[in-house]
Amino acid sequence: LVPREPPPRLAAVALLMSPAAATAASTATSTARSRLTRGSLAASLAHPRQLAPHRSAASARTPRRCPPCLASSDVSSDVSREELVEQIDALKRRNEQLEAMLASSGSASANGSNNGSERRVAEVKRATKETDIRVFVNIDGTGKCDVATGVGFLDHMLDQLAKHGMFDLEVSCKGDLWIDDHHTTEDVAIALGQCFADALGNKAGIRRFGSFTAPLDEALIDVTLDLSGRPSFHLDGWTATDVDRIGDLSTQMVEHFLHSFATTAKATMHVRQLAGTNSHHIVEATFKAMARALRVATEYDSRLGKDVVPSSKGTI
Repeated sequence: LVPREPPPRLAAVALLMSPAAATAASTATSTARSRLTRGSLAASLAHPRQLAPHRSAASARTPRRCPPCLASSDVSSDVSREELVEQIDALKRRNEQLEAMLASSGSASANGSNNGSERRVAEVKRATKETDIRVFVNIDGTGKCDVATGVGFLDHMLDQLAKHGMFDLEVSCKGDLWIDDHHTTEDVAIALGQCFADALGNKAGIRRFGSFTAPLDEALIDVTLDLSGRPSFHLDGWTATDVDRIGDLSTQMVEHFLHSFATTAKATMHVRQLAGTNSHHIVEATFKAMARALRVATEYDSRLGKDVVPSSKGTI
């Protein structure tokens, strides 16, 4: 007399419903189950032989309609439990990406018209005969990092940038590493700087200026920057090139990465090495200082207001 629980497949599909729809469906199911149970018990006591419900002629001619949640082409009606879980995970990932892009109204990556009231995200895809790159940045993130450039030490530095800048960062790159790491490192920096510029839009409401000095053991690096719209890069006292490589990254490419990033991000950036002898420490301290300086510069200024561009000219 008690209705059976819904099949596992239906329960799994229910995960795709919004919280409000899931709550309403749960309430309706509980009410229907209660009514059916009471009705069945009453029928069994009054008419023991009429336990099974009968459909009227009119209802028998009415075709049953598939619930909207089951009519979706994204979920197959004949799949294994493992395949269903994979489909659900894929849908969740797709929804998260769509929500991030829709929240920016498409303007951040399309024309840089972010006015401070939108979510500051951007995606840049750059394909040449040398590299194929995708970069995604969420300025107001939590430090999540998913990078794969093929250059291990560069991945490590990008992880420092995301973690200490509190940016959500995704970077994928397929480059001509059989030649060397030059094209991959340079093009990742170009795409990354462009992504920051697009996500910040017209830079309304931000602090604009940022400076941070980061120590790492014997190394001490100061990075000061201005998101001015005027690209400029300066490097002083740099000794990281005393060795040729750090892991699989050429030390000469570190300066080139920073310069390329500043150019496409349209930022003025000064990097000063105040102390340091270990090349690994010098480079890592540089990326940490750069991350914290960018974090300060891209934060909203509560005294300024999110609709005010931080420039006496009224534009950057």
